[in-house]
Amino acid sequence: MARGSSSSSRNSRNAALVRGCSAAALACLSVGVLVVAAGLILPSRIDGKLWRGVLDTIVWTPQSPPATDARYRNNTAPGAPPAYFRAWLFNITNLHDVRQGAKPMLEQVGPYVYRAYHERHQVMWSGDGRVHFKDYTYFKLDRNLTAADPDAPIATLQHAAAGGAGSTAWQCIAPSGAFCGPANARVGQVG
Repeated sequence: MARGSSSSSRNSRNAALVRGCSAAALACLSVGVLVVAAGLILPSRIDGKLWRGVLDTIVWTPQSPPATDARYRNNTAPGAPPAYFRAWLFNITNLHDVRQGAKPMLEQVGPYVYRAYHERHQVMWSGDGRVHFKDYTYFKLDRNLTAADPDAPIATLQHAAAGGAGSTAWQCIAPSGAFCGPANARVGQVG
């Protein structure tokens, strides 16, 4: 009898071991199936959400978030760097002699730094998703970044008048927009 009881305890241990291994195998198989399913499904979902996020940030639509709308409407997205325009002018240093027909002596003056502002006005969306607007770009002198004196008068050749009239016309302007022009030339104002 002792022999029979040891064999039945061994059988019950083997059965328990088989049940435990079967449960572990079933758990591993279940985890494997879940990992494969996640590997097949999640990339397309993540890719879709990623593309929607990129499109929401880049494509301008009537439903765009405020930051995207501001970037396209006014070119003033939060954190966007400002755009600057630098200009150098040539000042005629011997203006009296040039009036007498001498060759002008030029001095480079500048840079005059202007900040560019870009706006879109009358923004309208058509039924097919197209946007219609009017662009408006203007520049303002940035006195802090400008190296030269913006209020100093500059005497320079007026190329259009000089070429058309066959003579040397000149104009006097201040880069800040003030006018200090001569009496004998066609003049304009920088603004």
